[in-house]
Amino acid sequence: MGHQQATPPFSTPTTQMSGAGTMPVTPQGSRRLSWPVVVLTLGLASLVVAASLVVFNPWSDEEGVVSAGTGTSEEEAGEEPTESGEPAASPSTPAVETDEEGDPTAAGMTWTQDPEGFSMLVPDGWVRRVEGNSVFYDSHTDNSYLQVDRTAHPTDDQYQHVLDQEGGSGGAERFPDYERVRVEDVTGDTDFHSAADWEFIWSQNGTPRHLLARNITVTSGDYYTVLFAAEENRWTQQGDLREGAVTSFDPL
Repeated sequence: MGHQQATPPFSTPTTQMSGAGTMPVTPQGSRRLSWPVVVLTLGLASLVVAASLVVFNPWSDEEGVVSAGTGTSEEEAGEEPTESGEPAASPSTPAVETDEEGDPTAAGMTWTQDPEGFSMLVPDGWVRRVEGNSVFYDSHTDNSYLQVDRTAHPTDDQYQHVLDQEGGSGGAERFPDYERVRVEDVTGDTDFHSAADWEFIWSQNGTPRHLLARNITVTSGDYYTVLFAAEENRWTQQGDLREGAVTSFDPL
């Protein structure tokens, strides 16, 4: 059975960890999406001696971006779009099912074999880009995004890794109004050697944001972080997309 910590009021930790963390910055240039995107690199690069948080702007101009789910519009799929333009999955059916070939399938999502060597369900129309050790899939309608990161982690125990991240300099010191939702060992729900979820809310320029990061040890020394982030007022609405992406992740 996995561990799950209670959610006490979060206080600023007194111990600071050295590292190469970067505080959020305002993206350069004018884009339709203006809020700074905070991406958790929940691990360590080979030359970094402590866990860090890295900031990327996944909406900078990049060549060679592609969209998931080409060839099927929301109307063609028969899904009722929400106010955001994202298709709403039927509440009477599971978010993720399996097709005849054994691949995961879900309303408004496409089973995607990424060139970086993993597969997962990606919301239709979300745009792929690569930044450093991460692959992003960015929403074409709002500031929600998926991230799959390959930065090395300091331990195979992902539950402990998340606790160390949060208790070092990854919680209240980095994110204004940080509020932990849950830190949970989910290894038993997966086929991985170790897996843990870190979910929290914080404020950016007065707007609440919500983030779920699943930290994964596939086998000893082989690490991924699968992350879904959105504005807080979109979190519940995008629940099926989030569940489909995170739970379908397959490192191949």
